[in-house]
Amino acid sequence: MANPKIFCNVPWFELHINQDGSYDLCGCMNSLIAGTDQAKVWNIKNLDIDQYWQSDRLRQERLQKLSNTPNPACEPCRHNDSIGNQSKRIKENFKSVVFPDHNFAKSLEQSPHKALFDYSADHHGLTLTKPVSYHVSLGNDCNLGCVMCSPHSSYKLAQDYKKLNWIAEARRENWTDDSELWNKFCQRLLETKNLLSFHVVGGEPTISPRFYELIDLLVAQEFTDFSFSFTTNGMQDITKLWPSFSKFKRVEIGISTETVTSSNDYIRYGSNINVLLANIDKFISTAPDNIDFVLRTVPTFLTITEYSKVIDYCLEKNLLLNSYFITTRDWQAIEILPADVKSELKSEFQSQLDRYSELHNDQDVRLNNFRNKTQVLDNLITEIKACINSLDTKPSADLQALRTKAVKKFQELDQLRGNSVVENFPRLKEFFQSHGY
Repeated sequence: MANPKIFCNVPWFELHINQDGSYDLCGCMNSLIAGTDQAKVWNIKNLDIDQYWQSDRLRQERLQKLSNTPNPACEPCRHNDSIGNQSKRIKENFKSVVFPDHNFAKSLEQSPHKALFDYSADHHGLTLTKPVSYHVSLGNDCNLGCVMCSPHSSYKLAQDYKKLNWIAEARRENWTDDSELWNKFCQRLLETKNLLSFHVVGGEPTISPRFYELIDLLVAQEFTDFSFSFTTNGMQDITKLWPSFSKFKRVEIGISTETVTSSNDYIRYGSNINVLLANIDKFISTAPDNIDFVLRTVPTFLTITEYSKVIDYCLEKNLLLNSYFITTRDWQAIEILPADVKSELKSEFQSQLDRYSELHNDQDVRLNNFRNKTQVLDNLITEIKACINSLDTKPSADLQALRTKAVKKFQELDQLRGNSVVENFPRLKEFFQSHGY
């Protein structure tokens, strides 16, 4: 019997390719191979997709998902589940009609994919499926150096990390530079039967020539009967893509921001909040009906102090909000916040929750909107609750060490960039100064 806290259908359906061409188990988990020798072994450069799909690595992962032993790399999903923020694992399981908690056993038994899971259990993790969802990075070229990002995902950030001696080498990691490999991948994609979704990440996809090549190819081949999505920092005007996007079954554009004030330019170093907000307005007002927009965030101990403004902005613009509460960069985790700030924020979020709950009960508000206002409200209420729960999370035993590390890191980064974290987040000025900033 699979464990409802562990089971995840991703290894049966989704293929994930990192910036350097390495295969990862999921686009959400803490990568186990980025920057290691394993990234060269499990790589599209020397192992084709079909070979990897039936490899020992993925076979073991499928069996693990059917077991009672959690994968340490899946901590991001477990953390988001624990605070009531619907994880990727839960969202993907829904696609197999598998539900968490008390409905889990019955829904798994009745899932249309139950035979696939059983086959893997009986055949050492092998599967009869081929990937029908892709999560692909085109490389780590990026026009921003976001402080909560990874140097594997942003070459701009990697260069700063190298200057600070935080990493030994700043590497530009773009597997798509290999034209032969890229063309082979594209052909493989066009041969995929029953493709459900294709998601592009970076780096920043909109500055990659391959991004536009891919869209042109899919449209030219009339291979568009699936959900196409990508995540962008919103600095580029993408409205020229509307005619092409109108050909797809559905397009979802995730726009990354952390705040809706100038402090976003500090977090997403190199961005301009005025350009971003103007672009969002332009995108929403001009997009074809098949395009949906989602605001994507990575709440940290800095940005959660302004997160209520982000939520209000989403309500105003009728945007869904998709957060990923940080666990991988320990020196930016929410647990670092001092107790008094946590208490203040919890009160503010509770007041916001009360206000949103009242709106949710107002039928006129729920119905009078071109989009599903109820869905937006439900989504934002979940986000508020996740914020409250994240502030209630018990700190780790090495809390003081994490705080010292955080202040030192931001101090070094500010000296390099000529920035000031306390000027951008004055609410935390006392905290930073008391820890030596």
